[in-house]
Amino acid sequence: MLLLTLWLTLPSVAGAELDFGGYYKNELLYIVNREGKGIVADVNKLRLRLGADITSYLSIRVEPQYVNLIKSEQIPLLDESEIDKVDFDRAYAEIFLPAADITVGVQRVAWGTGYLWNPTDVFNPFALAFAIAEEERNGVDAVRVEVPLGNLSGLDFVVLTAGDLTKTKKGIRGKTNIGMFDYSMSYIAYGEDGSQVGFDASGEIFGFGVRTEIAQIHTTNEAGTVKAIAGWNYTFENGLGVDIEYFFNGMGEKHEDNYDWNAYFSGELQQLAHSYVYLGFSKLLDEITEARLSFLVNAVDESFIVYPSYWRNLHENVDLFIEALIVSGAEGTEFKPDPALDPTGFLGSNMYFAKLKFSF
Repeated sequence: MLLLTLWLTLPSVAGAELDFGGYYKNELLYIVNREGKGIVADVNKLRLRLGADITSYLSIRVEPQYVNLIKSEQIPLLDESEIDKVDFDRAYAEIFLPAADITVGVQRVAWGTGYLWNPTDVFNPFALAFAIAEEERNGVDAVRVEVPLGNLSGLDFVVLTAGDLTKTKKGIRGKTNIGMFDYSMSYIAYGEDGSQVGFDASGEIFGFGVRTEIAQIHTTNEAGTVKAIAGWNYTFENGLGVDIEYFFNGMGEKHEDNYDWNAYFSGELQQLAHSYVYLGFSKLLDEITEARLSFLVNAVDESFIVYPSYWRNLHENVDLFIEALIVSGAEGTEFKPDPALDPTGFLGSNMYFAKLKFSF
């Protein structure tokens, strides 16, 4: 609220340049639960983007969002703690100094090169990147210091400033470029819970985009555990894009009978299995229309998610999205958990979306 108050009072500050924008999005949602019952919901989101460049050395960014939900019945899949209130998942000040850029407040921090999984990024929970817009990923309350070391190199320091201070995550990441590749090394301290060392790289080989990311985790329970991804993407001359990513999860199990469901539902684990594969296809049908098809496969229990999506720009500031999340798998698999284990009773449901977004 302090940053919003500052932004509102800035017109009186001589020389301050104010930016205003945002969007309104209406999402019509139809859920078919595991018993075949249909549930309808309508989600309305209003997000403002408020910015002020006070001087060449200081700027403020605030992004309040209000979400309203109309539903035919209770939907545990939606976090209703975020409904019918104003939420600030971006609210930060940027200080530009000769030797470093400093960002203080609730901001988006994204480390790593992976598309769907980021083993080196412990600041953000796992999310289905093909289903959640980047602008709607939650920010973290942090102090970030970015130190440039040449045009393509630098250091990035991040310290989270909310939550239990004994478990505060603090990280440093160094990046550079050699030839056709960008490289990064990182170290993250979990406070009392341990630490992590990471490496990532991305670049191009013979026209193919390639990426890799690896993290070695050291905690009291997971000494030397490794998580890693390897990805590949290519766009053919006809405009068809193909993206593949493999995720090795050293904290996961090689058989579904050994899944730790309690840790999964409590949030201690974000994936249950040892191996996953993502496969994505995209095609620009014309300048204002795109179709995508995404597959996420649990390679251990063979359950999977299919996510088709269609986007069309209807007007200069109006976009239409038609999407679906379809789940398949045997009973007791990760994406089709046993109903007795599922506290929501909705995991494994199929969902269909129609979204209309107006930007301003």
